[in-house]
Amino acid sequence: MARLAEHALDGIGVSLAQYRLLGFCAIEPRTPSQVATWLSVRRQSVTRQLDALVRSGALERNVDPHDRRRLLHGITPAGQAVLDQGQVAVDEHLALVLATIDDPERDLVHAGLAAAGRALDRAWELVSDADDIEVAAQRLA
Repeated sequence: MARLAEHALDGIGVSLAQYRLLGFCAIEPRTPSQVATWLSVRRQSVTRQLDALVRSGALERNVDPHDRRRLLHGITPAGQAVLDQGQVAVDEHLALVLATIDDPERDLVHAGLAAAGRALDRAWELVSDADDIEVAAQRLA
């Protein structure tokens, strides 16, 4: 699935990592530490990606009104347009893959992907505000 998404996103000039980062910041503005934790990467790696997306106009960086020491990154209208284009591109590529499968199997694959998406959404709701993986695991248990 990741390779399919990478190929689809190449056509609009955004990497899978950038697409995921935009999607995460579209939910609500995020700190670099939150993004790094979510992507399971070092903060330095995220800072470079965030800076590039801010320079491109896809994200905006603002001071947290509740804690002026924190910077929040939120999606801009231009970033939302990129995210929307990316979703269309990924959907189109997935449709091509699904077209290679007979109808009964295609319905099963589609239902399975939809169920997996719902499960991931529910799991994310449980762990999205957890500061560490142990807290997240306890919430899921």
